[in-house]
Amino acid sequence: MFTRAQVLSAIDTFEAATFRTARVARELLTGNAALKVSQIGPQVFVSRAKGQDDTHVRTALAVLVEDLAEARAWAESVGATVESGIRDAGWPYEYLHAEAEIDGVQVDVTTTRLLSSEDADTWRASQAGVQ
Repeated sequence: MFTRAQVLSAIDTFEAATFRTARVARELLTGNAALKVSQIGPQVFVSRAKGQDDTHVRTALAVLVEDLAEARAWAESVGATVESGIRDAGWPYEYLHAEAEIDGVQVDVTTTRLLSSEDADTWRASQAGVQ
């Protein structure tokens, strides 16, 4: 069982992490006003295992954009590491995922694009000999 002081300490930690995450989101949006965003989702997780004194905090911003060019522009603006490619989950799609850390907040920029029938056929043909 946690003491009242431990619970209040976790709440203080959560409040500080939430404030920091919101500040980073505001700075990103105001500092990159020309870049489009479809959705931005702040996430704050605070946990403490029973019997441990340390509180674990994870903060993140999920930034969803509509196209690859916007995602690349966002990734460049935050100095993110970019992973992109094509995956097939029943229908091939192109994806871009970029990660950066700003003031202790993980920023994840993502977008996907379904391939056209022609592009999907071309991609599948290129994968036929690849195992």
